[in-house]
Amino acid sequence: MKDTVKMILEETKRGLKPPIEEEITLAQARWLFGRNAPKMLAHAPWSFVLAKLLWKKGEGPWES
Repeated sequence: MKDTVKMILEETKRGLKPPIEEEITLAQARWLFGRNAPKMLAHAPWSFVLAKLLWKKGEGPWES
């Protein structure tokens, strides 16, 4: 952990900026949704309906 913090501080001193929250969100969406990430972020950002559609049948937390 300390090495990561030191690296970020060194990069910031050299003029590199850490990623903004939008970039982090896009990276997470790409990891979750692949090539459909921009579409998911634009039209259905983290909605319950989307989560329900992505769960496999019978595995959802709303099912007993």
